[in-house]
Amino acid sequence: MSESRGGNRVDGVVAGAVVQTRAVNGDIYLHQAAPPCEMVPRQIPPRADHFVGRSGELGALDGLLDTGDGGVHSCVVNGMPGVGKSALTFHWALLRSEHFPDGQLYVDLRGADPSASPMLPGEALRGFVDALGLSPDSWPRDLPRQSALFRSLTAGRRLLVVLDNASDSRQVEPLLPGGSACRVVVTSRSLLTNLVARFGARRVALEPLSWDEASDMLTRMVGAERTAAEPAAVARFIDYADRLPLAVAILGGRLAEERLSLSALSEQLCAHPSCLDGLETGEPGLGVRAVFSWSYRALTPTAAAVFRMTSLHPGADFTSRSAAALSGVDLAATCLALTELVRAHLVEKLSPDRYRMHDLLRRYARELTAGAAKASEAALVGLADYYLHAACAANEHLGSPWDSLPLAPPRAPELAERFTSSGEALAWLDAERAGILATTSMQNGIPDSYVWRLATTLVTYLDRLGHRLDLLQSQRSALLAALSTGDGWAIAMTQRLLGRAHIRLGQFEEAVEQLRPALAYFENSGDRAGQAHTCYALSYIAVVRGHRDEGLELARRSLDLAEGCGRRVWLAKATGNLGWWHLEFGEPDQALALIRRALDQFRTLRTEPDGEAHTLECLGRVYAELELPDLALNSYAEALQNRRRHGSFFWQVRTHRLIADIQRVIGDRTAEREALEEALRILVRLSDPEADAIRDRLAELEAA
Repeated sequence: MSESRGGNRVDGVVAGAVVQTRAVNGDIYLHQAAPPCEMVPRQIPPRADHFVGRSGELGALDGLLDTGDGGVHSCVVNGMPGVGKSALTFHWALLRSEHFPDGQLYVDLRGADPSASPMLPGEALRGFVDALGLSPDSWPRDLPRQSALFRSLTAGRRLLVVLDNASDSRQVEPLLPGGSACRVVVTSRSLLTNLVARFGARRVALEPLSWDEASDMLTRMVGAERTAAEPAAVARFIDYADRLPLAVAILGGRLAEERLSLSALSEQLCAHPSCLDGLETGEPGLGVRAVFSWSYRALTPTAAAVFRMTSLHPGADFTSRSAAALSGVDLAATCLALTELVRAHLVEKLSPDRYRMHDLLRRYARELTAGAAKASEAALVGLADYYLHAACAANEHLGSPWDSLPLAPPRAPELAERFTSSGEALAWLDAERAGILATTSMQNGIPDSYVWRLATTLVTYLDRLGHRLDLLQSQRSALLAALSTGDGWAIAMTQRLLGRAHIRLGQFEEAVEQLRPALAYFENSGDRAGQAHTCYALSYIAVVRGHRDEGLELARRSLDLAEGCGRRVWLAKATGNLGWWHLEFGEPDQALALIRRALDQFRTLRTEPDGEAHTLECLGRVYAELELPDLALNSYAEALQNRRRHGSFFWQVRTHRLIADIQRVIGDRTAEREALEEALRILVRLSDPEADAIRDRLAELEAA
């Protein structure tokens, strides 16, 4: 018990009863207040009948029940708006009520309520001590004493305190009970990092439901008979709600009230101008849009702008640089804004610099940009400009033979990506591939001049990694964009690269349809380099089709053009291509000199690893034809080392198959099998149908 002088009241607890003292004229008077009410507080709100799943999170909360010295005394349940933080806490608290014989206290701290200010800690404390039976005239005036009295009252009791919708750690800290027997669960859209750091609270992060859990929730609310009869409609509802518990519950409530078929109801939902319209309840403040708005309104202006504009990103995730490009905010301020958005659970942090926005939040944020068309257009141009300059910088490390694209200076120089190696460039392209491809496939918003240039920069990367369908689709988008610009050179360039994409898929008729008009343009414009590499592609098709004379004519023409245009990389390619023609038509002696010359040219350049590796493979094939298997194996091994060093993942398959072929000739079945297994591993990773042929060959090898 503490004391004070000058007429101030001092409170304490003696033998379990509240004791009050008052100093009057220098004398201390002590009296005991009425004993606490014997009624045990059970203040947890009812749990929802449709609560499903969350076994891992419930298990984490069960860690509070450990009474050992190392037990956890508090948990912070975090998650985005509508993810079910309160529902989880209520369900667990009522499920484990027998572990708290002295009661369960609950308060909604209004940290996410836009219609009211967050509750002051003193107001929450007064409600708690009232529930514990303290007489009203015993209440101290200042917060520190109020908090101390609450700790005294709760010391030694086995209580659960649930602090719902906390705004920040400062609001929570005065509400922590005393002693080691009490347990606390806090729900918040904020991370409450200080609570975790100072008091050792355990964080329980809540994600949207799994697909099965969302289906189970709908079934509980709508009925097993209806959901079993229309599983396709159920799947559409789950996709519509994007597995967010609040959205699923709103849909379930609407479906339970309606007598129409689920399919008919799903059509009604799809008719809404906005996906979020179908997730309104008709009651103020209870729809998904309203719940999201509570968090949005609490943001700083910069974070709000980053939230709105980042929602326009076409990919599944984004980085701080792409967010800065979209928002027009400088990088440092964008990073601070993203930190704020992560703390508010409006954005999820996937890795040190990669973020994701839940689909419903993305739709909500995009609604906020609907009236700002010019700002949205500027944001998309900023993103495309960032991607284009970064992809071109990455391409410089890949040894791409394609013509450099004329570029204006970057709009935001501070966002420029700088790579020191091909490994760094490939890592960036791997991470951004989906976002860049989505940018090139957008129907509006991105200027056509950006679309075709951006798609063109991806050619070497997509080819090297074996993303052949992505290569085809991106080059189709590039051609459409180039046609919209009316730029003849851009049209011919994209036609040539689209033809190349068709070649990679064995679609030779479609390839020729693109390559012929491209060649005509390059001829009419006098572009010898353009003619050289278009003839190179057409000669390849002719050889594969077995058209000997046509293939030879095109190969020789490609070589003559390459010699005259001054592009050494195309001279090396054309020289090797002519040697390959002799190899394919059974003339290894003539092929040998040309292929060796091409290899010397590539090694002098040291800028086109794919061409060098392909030439080494051709040289190995020549040695194999000349019955020099050891020399062939050496060439293949060097080609494989080259492809691995430069990240040419997909084309390693061909090299491994050539190694397996020569190992069979040598008679080393173990090495043959190892090479085939490496090829199979790559094809399986790429989900490539050629994997079946490798499996068949391995089965034959095993049988032999």
